[in-house]
Amino acid sequence: MLPPKVLKTRPKNYSTNISPTKIIITFDEFVELKNAQQRIIISPPLNKPLKIHTRGKSVIVEIKDILKPNTTYNINFNDVLRDFNEGNILENFQYVFSTGNHIDSLYISGRVFDAMTGKPVENIQVGIYSDFSDSVVLKQKPDYYSKTDKKGFYSINNIPGAGFKIFALADIDNNMRYNLPNESIGFLSDTISPMLIRKTTIDTIRVIAQINPKTDDTLWKDSILINEKIISTCEEINLRLFTATFDKQFVKKTIRPRKNQVALVFNRPTARNVALINAENKPFLLSNGSTSDSLVFFVPDKQSTQSDSLLAILSYEDYDSVNIQKRFSDTLTFVLEPNQQVKEDTILVVNHNIENKTLELGQDFILHFSQPLSQFDSKKSTLFVYEDSISIKIPHVFVFDSIKQSAIVNAKINPDQEYSFAIDSSAFIDIYGNTNLPQKIDFKTPAEIVYGVLVVIPLFDLPEGTVFQLTDKDGKKVIRQNRPTSSQNITFNYLKPGTYNLRMFRDQNNNDKQDPGNYFKGIQPEYSVRYEKEITIRANWDTEITWKLQTK
Repeated sequence: MLPPKVLKTRPKNYSTNISPTKIIITFDEFVELKNAQQRIIISPPLNKPLKIHTRGKSVIVEIKDILKPNTTYNINFNDVLRDFNEGNILENFQYVFSTGNHIDSLYISGRVFDAMTGKPVENIQVGIYSDFSDSVVLKQKPDYYSKTDKKGFYSINNIPGAGFKIFALADIDNNMRYNLPNESIGFLSDTISPMLIRKTTIDTIRVIAQINPKTDDTLWKDSILINEKIISTCEEINLRLFTATFDKQFVKKTIRPRKNQVALVFNRPTARNVALINAENKPFLLSNGSTSDSLVFFVPDKQSTQSDSLLAILSYEDYDSVNIQKRFSDTLTFVLEPNQQVKEDTILVVNHNIENKTLELGQDFILHFSQPLSQFDSKKSTLFVYEDSISIKIPHVFVFDSIKQSAIVNAKINPDQEYSFAIDSSAFIDIYGNTNLPQKIDFKTPAEIVYGVLVVIPLFDLPEGTVFQLTDKDGKKVIRQNRPTSSQNITFNYLKPGTYNLRMFRDQNNNDKQDPGNYFKGIQPEYSVRYEKEITIRANWDTEITWKLQTK
């Protein structure tokens, strides 16, 4: 199971003062190339691609471009070489030569992570530039570059001693430039200047001093082991990849889906503190069903719902062209089309968050109303718990959101019990005078032993605004979120058995979401850091993990 072995190269690997047009690499067996044109790279990059093919036991590389003088070139084969019969891969093979009289030996390495998820990203271009102008990544190919592997690792080898800017780029159009709005980028705010240093480590080991032949006793002594290695001062430079938002925010579409609702769609996720008021300065009520780029508002009163055309003033906070946050406004018109079949709500619908007649422990019992409320009568709702087949009335109160479109039923809910919640007719009245129908909601709570507990012990200080997110195994769905107020242990209770991932980010502007960066404004993303291992939660079991951030 041995990989192919290089027998000879022509010209010789690490040759100087050469400008080859053809390189022949001969192996001890027949070899094949897999995805050679996509995976093999030459740094510095050329204007014309390499022509690479096999002939017998040799790989032939043809260079069709003019090479720069006094420059070290590195052809990285990136694990595409493998033997013909068994497919054993020759890892990390590189062919290096110089058009000058010496080989540059400095290097830069690190990893590229997705800023939003904290996961490593594969096949990302990482390039360095000796030109420090802000537009260099738009206009030029990098001076030297590499690409990330499956673990997000990159290494740019055989570079000279100089100052550089460094960028990570998801190069969609393969022109090695940052020129498309949907291309992701990562960058360092500072320049880097690599150099090699000698690092010495001293270890103490125990060695055998003497063995007594009569008793077989062993005498030990301490010995000093001195290790020296040459490392780069720019080793382990990690970059966070994000997709910036360039276009100015505006309303793409206005809709009147119901007589008592209006909706507007933004070109991108909305900024903070969005408000909508009518001509009488009455505020529209923002629905809980809104998303980040599609907002639904309730019309302020019954009289306004009868009008076919509604005029409203929209205002919101966003950043201007020089990155200063300010308030913007716009005048909008919401029209009922003549032939539009628009439903007029006459009943207040009450929904809830109970699934499969089960309320999970640690979860609030929540009621959702189809329209915001104007009033309610708590005496027209009753909560019962069943004990030994006997129903016992227990007290409860409603905790409403800001527009009274949802309410937490606040009561003492215990594990492993059955409950029933009854609502009389007209217990709730919405802002248009509609009332609810009578309703009964039966549910049960599981026993505590069916859940597990996760305790996270951070071995680092928590900056203000740090948010911990427990996600599903794929990292796509946030299961729980915790924003600790100090450097303390973080506890997630009542977790279902399964596999989870953990990440954290710093919400610097306290808007409860991760914001991308913007290279042209010098803004770094609010990036996630992932806990390296998956977390397994078992029923009736406390899982405790310590989290130490990697310094590299």
